[in-house]
Amino acid sequence: MGRPVPPRFAGGRVPDPELPADGGRRVVSVDGRKFVIVRSGDERFACEDRCLHAGIRLSAAIQRDTVLECRWHHWEYDLRTGHIDAEDSPLESFTTYPVRVDGDDLVIDPTPRTRTRRKPWDLDDREQCGGTT
Repeated sequence: MGRPVPPRFAGGRVPDPELPADGGRRVVSVDGRKFVIVRSGDERFACEDRCLHAGIRLSAAIQRDTVLECRWHHWEYDLRTGHIDAEDSPLESFTTYPVRVDGDDLVIDPTPRTRTRRKPWDLDDREQCGGTT
C-alpha cells in the first residue's frame, strides 16, 4: 500500500505579525502541520518544516536571507524562489507559501507560491539513466 495522502492545506492565521524578526525565522503550527516562516525586510515566506531529503527540521537549518541550508546534507532551500540547490537532489524546486500581515495576524495563503518539481532528466546522459560512462 502507498503512503496516505495528507489533506490539502487550507491556509491559516498565526498571531503576532512582527515575528519573526527581520532576517529570522519562526516555526508555527497550522491545522496540525508545522511550517517555518522566514522574514526578509517586509517580505515573509513559508514552507513545511522538513527537509525533503532526510526529513530534518528546516527550522534548525542555517539561514542566509531567505535560504535555509539543511544541517545534515546541506541541501539549500530558497523560500523566495522555491529553488533547491543540491547536486544529488532529484528535485529542482519545493512548495512555498506566501505570507501576509492582516491586522494582528500573519496569514499563510493556501495557494502555493512555488511547487515541488522534479529535475528534467537528460536521456542522453548515461549516468543519469543508470548506465556507465
